[in-house]
Amino acid sequence: MTGFVLLMLAGLASVVYGGLAVIGRPPPGITTIIVLLLFAIGLNSLGIGVLGEYLGRTYAETKRRPLYIVQESMNLETEGPESEPSASAL
Repeated sequence: MTGFVLLMLAGLASVVYGGLAVIGRPPPGITTIIVLLLFAIGLNSLGIGVLGEYLGRTYAETKRRPLYIVQESMNLETEGPESEPSASAL
């Protein structure tokens, strides 16, 4: 999330400073460095966030927990092994 915000901020800053340069009021030279740093830090943060999400989901999957736990079933007809398969089954 932070990486995306920083990328958007860098994009907004580059549009604003690009517009200033077009109308004849170029920003000081440090502006280019700041915008490039914001862009690089945003990309880095976005990549770390994606990697963290991937590792978190991998860790949760390695616990081998069931997808859900049924505490109680009500008004359900259970089909046992003695029931015959339906006609549409292959």
